[in-house]
Amino acid sequence: DEVNELAGGLFVGSLDSKTKLLKEFCNDKLKGLRAPIDSNSDVKELIAVKEHLRDVEERAEEMSLLIDSTTASLQYLKAISTPGMDRKLDAINNAKDLWNDVLTQAPVTETAIVPVTKVWAGKTTDKMTLYAREMKRLYYDFKDREFFNYSASPKAARDLMVE
Repeated sequence: DEVNELAGGLFVGSLDSKTKLLKEFCNDKLKGLRAPIDSNSDVKELIAVKEHLRDVEERAEEMSLLIDSTTASLQYLKAISTPGMDRKLDAINNAKDLWNDVLTQAPVTETAIVPVTKVWAGKTTDKMTLYAREMKRLYYDFKDREFFNYSASPKAARDLMVE
């Protein structure tokens, strides 16, 4: 019966899980946001950093709510004299500090990757231009083949397509 009570093992365990989830998320995002990146970096590295930025932006409200709800629950449990809550409150406060570090790092990283983004935008545009030219050339080469000429019979046109 104790497990199903508010101060029971299920609820307290879920609060521990939420704190752990928050810490893991923050550590992962901080590592990703602080990854060294410069104009010589691979585009995959740039994309990875941008994905971390997107994750922080998309999950900011969720993480803030997680912090607030977990903190409020732990404070209530402490107020009703549930043992071990001081340590758990310290853990959620440490996680909150990590989250604040993530929120501080995100704009710094966003600014730092602007030059790299411009470099890769230029490289990508060049590659796309070359690709478009090559596709156009292939299109015209294909159209110049004899099977497009109506003078070829259907069988001859099929044979020419196989070549």
